Amino acid sequence: MKVISNFYFLENEYIELANLAQLGERNCYSAPSTTLSKKRILTEELAKLLLAIEQLKDTYDNKRQDIKM
Repeated sequence: MKVISNFYFLENEYIELANLAQLGERNCYSAPSTTLSKKRILTEELAKLLLAIEQLKDTYDNKRQDIKM
């Protein structure tokens, strides 16, 4: 049985985003740390996409290794 993703609507135009979202969704219970990692990358990619669409410049250097928690 194939599980229907909540992110199927991304597949037509944003296959990479859809793949990240679906990987996180699929691993939610078996590998929660993988889910968190994939969702964080998805969020970063969405932010980049929105900045590009709106033709805005990112004012921060938001590389994952540069972010201090």
